[in-house]
Amino acid sequence: MDIQPLNLQLGVVLHGRDLSDFVGLPVEYILGLLRQHGCLLFRANRALTMNGFEQISNLVSQQFIKHAVKVRRKVSADGIIQTVTVGTKPIVLHAEM
Repeated sequence: MDIQPLNLQLGVVLHGRDLSDFVGLPVEYILGLLRQHGCLLFRANRALTMNGFEQISNLVSQQFIKHAVKVRRKVSADGIIQTVTVGTKPIVLHAEM
């Protein structure tokens, strides 16, 4: 795994081969990077499945909030994973709750 700055002001990119590079990291290490840099971007050579996305989310989150805006579509059965933009609009850098 490689770590690079996201931009000059904020954040880092964690670049790995696949999900296993991230899931094996100690939670305190990930949270320490988050505290130090303000945001993390996980990027893998192989696309993550929804299950992989949930595994990474569960590493750093203990609670999840369902967004109530009706334009978002449920992706997971429990509604925790939802679309951010409808269609092919770019997703701007934003905080997750």
